[in-house]
Amino acid sequence: MVIHAKGRLIMRFFLAGMVGLVLAAAVAAQQVTPPALPAGTKMGTEMGEGEVVKVYSLDDDGAKFRAYAVKYKGGEVIVSDPLAGSDNKVGDKIKFMVAKVEAPFGGGTVKAMTIQLLSLPNLPGVNLPNVNLPNLPKKK
Repeated sequence: MVIHAKGRLIMRFFLAGMVGLVLAAAVAAQQVTPPALPAGTKMGTEMGEGEVVKVYSLDDDGAKFRAYAVKYKGGEVIVSDPLAGSDNKVGDKIKFMVAKVEAPFGGGTVKAMTIQLLSLPNLPGVNLPNVNLPNLPKKK
């Protein structure tokens, strides 16, 4: 049986594609165990909602930054939008995630929180799945 040059080229692309699929499946099948947290570390998350009182934004050569000053629990906090996909205005109500961590450090305990907007940028041609986050219990 004689295979012409065009047939050999198609065969090479087919084999290269199959090798790529096998390698991708092998990489995806590997399970990674995250590192253990130090003993005594506690973490928790809750959902928050607040009114935007100030918008911080910058567009620099196509790179964007977005953050919002928000009224929350009797104070004013900065809610960061790490992907800069939002475009909220003063007076808007926004939802965000508050992540708290408590960890032993240098003979004492460090308690800290981060507050981030839960938004994904609108990317042309990309249809992201609609993800529903679980309702996490609020600390009392």
